[in-house]
Amino acid sequence: GDGAATASENGNGAVTGEGGGDSEEELRPALRIDEGESVYDYAWYPLMSAHDPMTCCLLSTSRGRPVHLWDAVSGTLRASYVGFNHLDEVDAANSVVFEPSGRFIYAGYERAVRVFDVTRPGRAIETRPTAATRKSRDGQRGLLSCLAFSPDGSGLYAAGSFAGSIGLYVDNAKAHVALLGGHTGGVTQVQFTPDGLYLLSGARRDGRIIAWDVRNTCQPVAEYVRSSPTNQRIGFDLSRDGSHLFTGSRDGCVLAYPLHGPPSEPTTLLSYADAVSGGSLHP
Repeated sequence: GDGAATASENGNGAVTGEGGGDSEEELRPALRIDEGESVYDYAWYPLMSAHDPMTCCLLSTSRGRPVHLWDAVSGTLRASYVGFNHLDEVDAANSVVFEPSGRFIYAGYERAVRVFDVTRPGRAIETRPTAATRKSRDGQRGLLSCLAFSPDGSGLYAAGSFAGSIGLYVDNAKAHVALLGGHTGGVTQVQFTPDGLYLLSGARRDGRIIAWDVRNTCQPVAEYVRSSPTNQRIGFDLSRDGSHLFTGSRDGCVLAYPLHGPPSEPTTLLSYADAVSGGSLHP
């Protein structure tokens, strides 16, 4: 709750701290990080505390660059983690996430997840292919566009693909444990509920956020409608207790859905003249 990070296509990342703006109308960054290329994804260190400057850091990945670990206080580069393709050329990650202990970084690439040791910058310590080839009928194909770990400590994590699939994996095995396919467009976000029992996923050109039962049947249990007719990423978030879903929408609305109880219509919390590309709650 001490800062917020934003990314943009012009290669800039901004960190805004408490008191970073002069008025309620304008939120000014306390720190600006220049990646130099379009930023694909970023992730805060999961054990970050404002009382311990060493834990104040975040990851970013951008076009044609390694994964970077940045100091969120000074804006200096702490370390770089490099993925290489079969030609030994730098391969940019499409998505990044810390595993819950903060010891390892998981990064999504074309048909692969690479694992990096935070304390050992440079090459990945492990590459986990998700499909043998682009045309393979087995495994998860496409660019792995988003990653998320279950908060229950089981080591379960989800990987969304621009090919429209969601793979469920565990951190101590390479092969997927389940492959989910219900979206009509490329998956742009996956997020577990706080109890780790359900996974929510959203996709571009798909007006549904799908809730999956990932601990038992691996089947969809609910759908939540929003406007998402284009390739624009539309983000969502869950309340800390897992009782509500909040999402942006292409039609300019910020919607809230209850996750417990019978299905119901959403509550429109805010309405704007232009698309709302995401929503996030203060923890």
